[in-house]
Amino acid sequence: MRGLANFVMRGTPQAAAVAAGFGVLSFLLPPMVLLSGAAIALVTLRRGPQYGLNLLLVATVACGMLAWLLVGAPTPGLALSMVYWAPLLLLGVILRNTVSLAFTLKMMVLMGFVVLMMTYLLFGNPEIWWTEMTRNMLRQMNDAGMFPDPEVAPALAEFFRTWAVLAPGQLIFSALLAIVLGLLLGRWWQALLYNPGGFQQEFHNLRLGQIAAMVMATLLLLSLLLGHSQPWIVNLTLIAGLIYLLQGLAIIHGLVGQAGLSTAWLVAFYVALLFILPLWQFLLLFAVADTWIDVRARLRPRSN
Repeated sequence: MRGLANFVMRGTPQAAAVAAGFGVLSFLLPPMVLLSGAAIALVTLRRGPQYGLNLLLVATVACGMLAWLLVGAPTPGLALSMVYWAPLLLLGVILRNTVSLAFTLKMMVLMGFVVLMMTYLLFGNPEIWWTEMTRNMLRQMNDAGMFPDPEVAPALAEFFRTWAVLAPGQLIFSALLAIVLGLLLGRWWQALLYNPGGFQQEFHNLRLGQIAAMVMATLLLLSLLLGHSQPWIVNLTLIAGLIYLLQGLAIIHGLVGQAGLSTAWLVAFYVALLFILPLWQFLLLFAVADTWIDVRARLRPRSN
């Protein structure tokens, strides 16, 4: 990773090659998009918004041309730039200017809230639009003979109809997750090159503050009380919950670091997250409660 980060910092052509190359590769291997985003984030964090914007423009042109050669249209490359690189660039500028990961994450959630509200304003009820779109798609697939079993298409239609209620929140959640992971990877590269150990300290000490925790707690309560009749509240809760999942992970990493435990404990924890789904809910609630409990401070060794 250090070699790749060094290559990115050699100049705009090299950084654009990494961003565009991994961006196009992500069409086949989606996780590769994080490396393309990390290149944008690293240049923005280290050299400032002007260099970041120049890189964004060059990488967009390069990615569009590569997409044109591969699929016959520049649209995928342009969409990647607008939906992924541009928000990541904005968050990189915020993080560079404020030097506050917590504030940057809260601004990211605010961006998600704005996109969700615009979705409801543009589409009225996104559930109806999403259900109709998936129904038409399944009808075309069924007419093309892609479902040998006649029961498959109705079952999928029912699944998408149920899922459509939370589709806006889940799609925005997924997009923000990719953006923040790219930002964090770029921040780690920056620390790796110029401030060894700095990212670990910054992430381990992540705290979002009492006001944000109160907003999160209120959204959780409203989701329980009004979620069935007001699905937009549940979608807001999904988006806001992302940064508290990150704070929960920061707490776990911080506690393991303070205790001097092996990284095998972290590996075991992430494996448990994959197979024990309620653990995600516990992690979120634990992160909200930690705002007032502050487990890391309570367990931090005290000097004489």
